[in-house]
Amino acid sequence: MEQQLSFLQPILGLVFVLILIGFLFWMIKSLQNKKNIFGTRSIQIIEATSVGTREKIILVDVGNKRLVLGVTSQNINVLTELRHEAHDESKTDFSKTLKQADKVESKS
Repeated sequence: MEQQLSFLQPILGLVFVLILIGFLFWMIKSLQNKKNIFGTRSIQIIEATSVGTREKIILVDVGNKRLVLGVTSQNINVLTELRHEAHDESKTDFSKTLKQADKVESKS
């Protein structure tokens, strides 16, 4: 009887540790899905396209502004700020947005 208990104790300990590890992974995953402390996502990447090996043009929403950013390995530059209209992100056409940005830049 004592021999069965001595065999059962490490098994139960192992099960407890595995459950604890699973719980910790679940907690980490749920914390990563949090948007921020206030519950809203303040920066959202709408679209990104690569224009070189280490260069990208990124369309982002920051608060109530829509920005076109040029990103390199060394720095980030604001290329232009667009009028922010209520868009459905699934229907945003990046080429149309860049053409709109080009029109805004050519006017100024």
